[in-house]
Amino acid sequence: MSAAATHSPAHSGRAPLATQVVLRPLGSPLPLGVSGLAIASLLVTGLELGWIPMAQGTQVGFLLLVTAVPLQTIAAAFSLPGRDSPAAVGMGVLAAAWAAVGLTHLTERPGATSAALGLVLLMCAGLLLTSVISQATGKLLTAIVMGLAAVRFVLAGLFELTGSAGWEHASGGVGIAVASGALSQVDGMADEAGVRQQL
Repeated sequence: MSAAATHSPAHSGRAPLATQVVLRPLGSPLPLGVSGLAIASLLVTGLELGWIPMAQGTQVGFLLLVTAVPLQTIAAAFSLPGRDSPAAVGMGVLAAAWAAVGLTHLTERPGATSAALGLVLLMCAGLLLTSVISQATGKLLTAIVMGLAAVRFVLAGLFELTGSAGWEHASGGVGIAVASGALSQVDGMADEAGVRQQL
């Protein structure tokens, strides 16, 4: 420390230098979590609509666990320091739901349904709706995408509980909308971030 820095105002006749700390704000973790939602929705939709052979269900389960779940877990964790509780809840619930789907595909025989998974998905849908309501005023597009994801979980949960192919196909159809909406949202967030950096 220099001598000038240790002088008191009474001895030096000058006011002490003020220290200014500038904190760089954290970037929004939402694009990361929504990217995970797009990946997971497309993977599971492919399985539900027959684009991916049912025999590859274990591969789908593994891919969910190494792609969507980590992305959404990170997004949920970094939403908390930013004091964005609705986003943290939404991303955390999505991570839990896809983890449950992934593990079920890894442990069950291909094509089997699970009543336990059905109940988990229905509860996740209800929890997602609480996040949707909280974000509806400030983040409309996020609320729409999360709302579609909640509808998709309801349909998938009903399929797991009943085994009806109609619910499975309906879930896959909504899954296409979820993946498309998530992709559009990530693109929009990237454009918005670029504009802010230029200002």
